[in-house]
Amino acid sequence: MSIYTPLLSDYQDEDGKVEAMRALVEAQDPSAKEVSDETIGRFLRDRNLDVKKGSLMLLKYLKWRRDFVPNGCFSRYDVIYRRVPSDVLYLQGYDKIGHPILVALLGNHRPVPNMDDLQRYIVYAIDKTCSRIPSGQEKFALILDMKGYGSLDCTDDFRVVMRLLQDYYPERLGKVFFVHLPWFMLAFFNTIFLCLGKTTKTKIEFLGSKRIKARMIKSLIKDIDESQLPVRYGGKLHLVSIEHN
Repeated sequence: MSIYTPLLSDYQDEDGKVEAMRALVEAQDPSAKEVSDETIGRFLRDRNLDVKKGSLMLLKYLKWRRDFVPNGCFSRYDVIYRRVPSDVLYLQGYDKIGHPILVALLGNHRPVPNMDDLQRYIVYAIDKTCSRIPSGQEKFALILDMKGYGSLDCTDDFRVVMRLLQDYYPERLGKVFFVHLPWFMLAFFNTIFLCLGKTTKTKIEFLGSKRIKARMIKSLIKDIDESQLPVRYGGKLHLVSIEHN
């Protein structure tokens, strides 16, 4: 009697494809047994439910995580002494959907001499933000405040952040608000914007410096309650750096 081996085509729904993807990945990397179905589902959806492509992406992530974060996570003490600006990232509040809000004051950012130090800090920040995501949610909101951002010196750093999010944190980014976007950065961000998929584009809102503050606040309050919005945007929360949150 022959034993029937299911084919990938047999798994039509997402739950079935998650099961198929788990089997493929665990066969090549046993550590995948510790990965939740929710995580597998995010990698799968990022690859348009293509099990093979999603499996390759997840395997790449598992190897990267072992190599770059050997202890499983970075602590505050792993990052605060590495010459990474500590007045850039702030974590507090939730949007109306329930996504935690990460605020980046990019005008305070300075180029980081060691790119590994920057990546450690970003991974620390994203992991901490994701740890605040409540049950039933998978994403976080991001406010990118460009006020005081006076040069293109940090565009390489920005690309590093986007690559980390794209390659290792799929389906984690909810809505993104660009606040006080200076005119000379429009060409740079338009280039990035053109490379994004339709779904991702719908998550991005540009609130440029030409908008008066009242209109900017009105746009933010559509998605974030005043009680959860930082004071600098007309809300009631005072910013606390992510290292001390």
